Amino acid sequence: MIALDVKIRKEDIKVSSAIKQSFHHPIVFYLLNKDSFYLCSFVILDFQNEEIKYVETFSETNVELIKNEYGAAILKDPPHSVMTITKNKFINMIYPIISKVNNTVRIVDLEKGKMEIYSPTDFGHDHLGRVNETATRDPDDPNSFYICFTRKDEQSTEYYKFSSDLLKNEFLFDDQGIFKKSPHQIARCKNYILSTGFGEEEGKILVYDIRSKDISIISTIAKTSHLEISGNIVYYASNNIKIEGAQVKFMGPARIGKLKVEENEIVQQGEFWNESGFRFTSHKILNPDVLVTFGFPNRMFFIDSTSMEMMFYYDIDKQIIPDIDQLHFLNEEYPQTLTDPFRYTALEVSDDGKYIIFFNQTHIRFFNYYSRRIEFEIPYKISKNHFQLSHHCDFLR
Repeated sequence: MIALDVKIRKEDIKVSSAIKQSFHHPIVFYLLNKDSFYLCSFVILDFQNEEIKYVETFSETNVELIKNEYGAAILKDPPHSVMTITKNKFINMIYPIISKVNNTVRIVDLEKGKMEIYSPTDFGHDHLGRVNETATRDPDDPNSFYICFTRKDEQSTEYYKFSSDLLKNEFLFDDQGIFKKSPHQIARCKNYILSTGFGEEEGKILVYDIRSKDISIISTIAKTSHLEISGNIVYYASNNIKIEGAQVKFMGPARIGKLKVEENEIVQQGEFWNESGFRFTSHKILNPDVLVTFGFPNRMFFIDSTSMEMMFYYDIDKQIIPDIDQLHFLNEEYPQTLTDPFRYTALEVSDDGKYIIFFNQTHIRFFNYYSRRIEFEIPYKISKNHFQLSHHCDFLR
């Protein structure tokens, strides 16, 4: 493990009383540094205290520490997700889009002013390699979470339950070669642990029965990645994309599927898709009856969670997705730039289910579900050397 010094600066902002009433906890997202995606900057919006914190991890000293410990290739890898440990500490997982070998887990401690970086060797597992990109908290134990690692020999993936401070870890099972490359996410729902494939291993969800130790596979129509758990319901998102360097190739419309976890089985309950809905990277439960997700680049879909049918969509700022030939347009005509001001990915929902919060390159924006419009914006500062490309965000609780 190595510990990097981070620089934290604060700025005062104005937050409306309506937003304060709806958002009780700070939210964290991230900015990429063009000189090193890995050494990103985190942005923390504190609604109640009316301030923004910028947590900067990039420095020449930190660059050299990373190179010496993990090699230079890792500096090209961007963050992918954040998961809260406490209101002053969160875990950040990496997406090895460039190096293909990233096996680090980072903990950002705001009180210490440190980012601690761990690899499997620090946990006593020298045989483990790449880690999955999204960790998920145990639904019954907020002090533990689930992650998995592919073996260095790429023969299988091993699954673990970790304490939030990373001091304890428990081996759960080996998938016996179902996923030879790193799954995207692992989560528990009731008596089952689920994980989703990525890349060429997409299109299936692994299910591990904690009681019987049996492993089964749920096949999905499109390529599956992200999971969202609500009680005994699992929603999975199928990006249906292929990553080619920094570009995305769309294979077809994305999907969000619904699984109901019963005592002794998991039952598929339908899938949502729309011909203009692509790359559902993150999706959230707005209330018991409604899901919300972004379709690439700026179309926000609202879905009836019972019927899994579309209620309505909203184009942020302007219509970009054409009425016909959407797939051709995205793959052949739409300029995919990392700094696209109209591209939205990460989102969260207010405590009262009234607002959806998301981010572009200059503002934090608040969409009112009931009035169906963007009601508030909060600007944040971004240097010419940074850009916002958050895939997932989280509240610091």
